[in-house]
Amino acid sequence: MKKKSAVTFFLLFITFTAFSFNWPQEQIVESDAFYSYFAQLRGNTISNSLIFAETSEIKACEDGFLTVYITEHSDDSDFFPSTLGNAAVISHEDNLITVYANLDSESLTKEHFQVNEISSGASLGYSGNSAWQQGRSALEFQVFDITKNISINPRLLMPRIGKELPLSISEVKLQNAKNGKFYSLPENSSIPSGTYKVFKKRQNTAVPFKTAVSINGKVFDEIPVEKKGPDMEIGFSCKYLIEILRACGTDILKLSLTSSLMSMIIEGSGESDKDDSFIYLALPMKMREN
Repeated sequence: MKKKSAVTFFLLFITFTAFSFNWPQEQIVESDAFYSYFAQLRGNTISNSLIFAETSEIKACEDGFLTVYITEHSDDSDFFPSTLGNAAVISHEDNLITVYANLDSESLTKEHFQVNEISSGASLGYSGNSAWQQGRSALEFQVFDITKNISINPRLLMPRIGKELPLSISEVKLQNAKNGKFYSLPENSSIPSGTYKVFKKRQNTAVPFKTAVSINGKVFDEIPVEKKGPDMEIGFSCKYLIEILRACGTDILKLSLTSSLMSMIIEGSGESDKDDSFIYLALPMKMREN
């Protein structure tokens, strides 16, 4: 799997599609209708799982190595609690781990436990009722970054679907880290420079994939990409770059950069169903030192 990184575009806030994982089950979800979402409250706990709504054959979402099959009768694990039931754990080259839980016991064969290296799309069994899901028979999917020791929202890495759940936040407030004073947005048009904690009111069902706060006319946003080559910092005019992206008319793009002083080449990736036989050049802008 190619290395994933984050490219930061200054003065830019757009929706960009660049997913890395395939669907972790045979049945593709055509609309945003999951049983439970990442970061959704389940009882008194914020869930780090994405739980699907329907029973299906479970498949590896990317190439990797099968680390372990946890069964509902095995010993408890601190990292993967027994509430997951039968679960397959796969490690990937980019320091990510994917967990496929609530697998059906009868669908697991000896061959499943003898596999070491596994390919994207390989069968891991069928979803069942081995986990604590209150009668659900669907996949419980988790993604972990073992380098940063954090859970990742699986929807960030999965392909987009036709009709997605509208996500929003409200009542955003900033708290000054030095004096503890709160500033409500957008009521306060002027906010002193400094370090702030951000508080927001969330939806009961799910939360946005990411949140960007604009201060002094700049927006900082991060997007997942498949990347080759060293990291690079480069700036573009928001106005001209958005015009190019609107004219492309496709969801997946190939961006080619050689240095922070050279133009960026924007062309079709060849992976879209739409016409992507185009090429554009985006001229960089000199960025002021912070």
